[in-house]
Amino acid sequence: MKRIVLSIAVLVGTNILFPVSPAAAQPSFEQIVKKAEAKFEPADAKPGQTVTLKVTLQLLDGWHTYPLFQPDKAAKTYINKITFPEAGPLVYVGELNDPKGAKEKAEPLASIERMLVYPGGATWEFTAVVLP
Repeated sequence: MKRIVLSIAVLVGTNILFPVSPAAAQPSFEQIVKKAEAKFEPADAKPGQTVTLKVTLQLLDGWHTYPLFQPDKAAKTYINKITFPEAGPLVYVGELNDPKGAKEKAEPLASIERMLVYPGGATWEFTAVVLP
């Protein structure tokens, strides 16, 4: 199975593909990703209101992405990294959590007993408050 990692900084996505074999020609990001989207719900929130940021990544069959956190320390580099801006019209509240539905696999050649992946992609949700 092929892998893709999503990295979001300041709500703008920078995506990095990790090929299974460095020698193999890999398709481009645009060929692998069916949908990469970040949206607020509700979209027309007023100051003081709570909103949910939904970050969705949908991939072609045969590709997967990673959670924000891995249970096995040997898999610590197989994660998505999401960074929010420090100052702006929103304050992010609560903890960063991964969506349910991750599949577990082992990578014995990398000494990983338990690694989580999202075949086909996932949607992460984050809570924020609109500043007055």
